[in-house]
Amino acid sequence: ETRRKAKEDAEQMEQSGRAALEQAGRDLLLSLRDRIQNVFESIILSEVRETMDTEVLGRAILALVSSWDTADAENLEVVLSETDRDSLEKMLRAKLSEAMKAGMTISTSKRVKAGFQVGYKDGSAYYDISDQGLAELLSEHLNPRLAESIQKAAKKE
Repeated sequence: ETRRKAKEDAEQMEQSGRAALEQAGRDLLLSLRDRIQNVFESIILSEVRETMDTEVLGRAILALVSSWDTADAENLEVVLSETDRDSLEKMLRAKLSEAMKAGMTISTSKRVKAGFQVGYKDGSAYYDISDQGLAELLSEHLNPRLAESIQKAAKKE
């Protein structure tokens, strides 16, 4: 009887140990995946910021605002980064003078490090062409592929 009990206890401990190892392995893979995703997101954010020069931003803002319904210009707001404001605001005011007269505003936000946002002043709808917005968009596309690659690699072991 004592032997049988000892054997059952040993088997239970072995099963518990295996379950703990499996959980630790899953935790390790999840942690690794999160770290790799963070690295990719950081790289993407950095690259997006570097490509957003004044000329590109100006053309993009003009195109986006020009495509907006002119009747909504009074409700429209362009949000720039504080660093891009100096180089863009004068040009935007000149080229978008009709929209500005109708009530469109240009402002800055500390949340926007590079790029811009265009939308309704009340925030009900907007396009986020900021560095963070574009990086998130790209990361969402890359993360499923990255997760799939990690899962495939884990299955090979």
